[in-house]
Amino acid sequence: MRRLPWSDFVRNHPRAHLVVAFLPEAGEIGTPQARAKRDVLISTIRQLVPLAVYATTIVRASGQAEIHCAFADEAAAALLAAAMKAKVVGRYTGYASQRRFRFDDAAAWALRGALPPSALGKSQRQRMRESPSETANARAKRGLPQSE
Repeated sequence: MRRLPWSDFVRNHPRAHLVVAFLPEAGEIGTPQARAKRDVLISTIRQLVPLAVYATTIVRASGQAEIHCAFADEAAAALLAAAMKAKVVGRYTGYASQRRFRFDDAAAWALRGALPPSALGKSQRQRMRESPSETANARAKRGLPQSE
């Protein structure tokens, strides 16, 4: 596996294959929550396609926070897209293929729980140990609705 900085990847792979996770929670760009979701996707990529050449970045597109995962190889992108049930889209110019899926808090939590502990970084393992009430309290402090 070879994760590259976004700028290097884009320069070296101008016709990459894009898988986009859109974050429905408002205002998530640049937050620890958005970075945690990106980290879960990175851990998933490492499990699904360990030899992939890829890059990730968090962007705001059309007012909505998104995590862009770009791959040099179409098969690697297709594996992540299939795992996340991403749909084919045509809204991002310059990519050889594009897929997009919703990645809300519940989806991120479920995906994190499905990963083996060895795939998670130290900070992700710590968050997994948080009780549901702590998570609910954190959501309440941010003014978000309680998940069920």
